[in-house]
Order: sequence, then C-alpha cells, then structure tokens
Amino acid sequence: MRDFEERIGLCLRNKLKLWYMRGDKFHAPYHHNRYDHIGIELNKEVDIWDSISVSFEKGIYEEESYQGYAIEKPMRIDDWFVITINGDYRVKQPLEGGDEQGFCAAFFKVIYRF
Repeated sequence: MRDFEERIGLCLRNKLKLWYMRGDKFHAPYHHNRYDHIGIELNKEVDIWDSISVSFEKGIYEEESYQGYAIEKPMRIDDWFVITINGDYRVKQPLEGGDEQGFCAAFFKVIYRF
C-alpha cells in the first residue's frame, strides 16, 4: 500500500491557525482518493466553545474530481450538554468534454456529548 498524508500548519498567537494537508489513499480495487485540503481555525486553542473551523478540499475520488467545503462549530448548551455541528458540501466536477452536470451532496451532522 502507498497511503500517505502530509500536513503543515501555522498558528498565529493561538487565535488563528492556517493549515494545508494533502494525501493519497489507495485501497485496490476501489476507494482511491487523492486530495488537497486547506483549513482555517479561529480561536480553537484559546476557547473551543467560541471557535469555528472552515475548510476547502479539492481532489479525485475513484476517478471523479470534486470540490468540497466544510464548517465545524462546537457549542456548549450547559456544563453537561455539548454539541458539535459539522457541515460538508461536495460538488462533483463534470468530466472533460462531457455533457453531464455536476453532482452536489450536502452532509450535516450533530454530535451530542453528555
């Protein structure tokens, strides 16, 4: 197998973190995924409940190129009830010279922790 993932980041005074990640995951005969991922995290190291993270991803999944957007927001309802709201939006790019339309997929999840 030749899987790898590389990541580099820059943290500015513990409030703003910029990072870049690229990877290539190959599990024959399916699930081949190559991607470049850029992310921005605001205030995550200082106060996680007052933080937000956004990211952009461009890659190829099983010979289909795509662009993806994501957002993550942790929230504290009270001391015992916390949630994290994640949203992912992925757009499939049309093939070269093809007539087909791009495909959109949106995923939202809420993670409850007690």
